[in-house]
Amino acid sequence: MIIEYFVNDYSLFLKVLDRELQVSKKALRDSCPCAKCYGETDVFGKGSSLQVNVKTYLSYEISRIDSVGNYAIQVFWKDGHKNGIYPISLLRDLNEQN
Repeated sequence: MIIEYFVNDYSLFLKVLDRELQVSKKALRDSCPCAKCYGETDVFGKGSSLQVNVKTYLSYEISRIDSVGNYAIQVFWKDGHKNGIYPISLLRDLNEQN
């Protein structure tokens, strides 16, 4: 469960029940797990081709964050992208990479 968050120029700081996490906004956006960014497979396991996503400075600016149940967050980026659901487990992994 995410209790609170703070965003500065470079990072997202999250307080979850058991600890505090820091993830750079660049790492967060570049690790977006949505189908458009990460790709997806059909029912036969065949992967779809990824679209080339040209990113601008707005691609790395956060407009808001919503909790998704007790297990994830949804990040709304200033370039309009909002499809990624980031599980706490992914956020912990990204925190470890800092």
